[in-house]
Amino acid sequence: MENFPGWAPMMERLWPAVSLNLVAATLAWVGRAVSGTGALVGAGLGVTVYLTLDWRGYLVFASFVVLGSAVTRWRYPEKAQRGLAQERGGARGGRHALANCALGVGCAVLAWWFDSPALRWAFVGAFAAALADTVGSELGPLYGRRPILLPSGRRVPPGTEGAVSGEGTLLGLVAAALLGAEAGLSGLLPLRGIGWIVLAAGLGSLAESMVAAVGNRRGVSNEALNLLTTLVGAVVAGWGGVGR
Repeated sequence: MENFPGWAPMMERLWPAVSLNLVAATLAWVGRAVSGTGALVGAGLGVTVYLTLDWRGYLVFASFVVLGSAVTRWRYPEKAQRGLAQERGGARGGRHALANCALGVGCAVLAWWFDSPALRWAFVGAFAAALADTVGSELGPLYGRRPILLPSGRRVPPGTEGAVSGEGTLLGLVAAALLGAEAGLSGLLPLRGIGWIVLAAGLGSLAESMVAAVGNRRGVSNEALNLLTTLVGAVVAGWGGVGR
């Protein structure tokens, strides 16, 4: 293992990865953005990303966490009053962290191991899809004027499981574009990949909404839906990164 070319740089990043994530997890827990298990799982995932894709990958991971927490807390009392808010004051638990991040972190590990540009694209695509879905789910019910269910197009009340709106979808895609631009500007991806990242995020969110429209009535968990979102985002983005 010591002869593996990527091993020495990883070991050099160990201390900053652990210290940074311990501080970040503690602050998130104290600020009630995550539960105790959410802090522990998030720290472990963050350390893994930093070790494998250095600060550039960690920037994507941290941006997802910060932006996702911000939109969850945005106008939280209003969302709670309308029955649209996350439970436990919006604090994310360990299961939620794994459902949204495990596949993307897996892509980071594989990208490091195989030194694969396509898997780096898949990593960004997974997190962009998760972010687009989170932003759409949290802000769509607040700002969406005509939420509908796909593929029927039937009008439904805000907050209906699987409902989408033009406003929520657009805000989600903007968030995905920001994540893609961040990855491009840091050098993790070429800037021309932003379009693919946005496409991956949009298709991931679309797949989640279509399955959620009927899935929850058939016992499909929110964690499974989140995993589907990141899977579609990773596959589409990874495909876009092949040969680039």
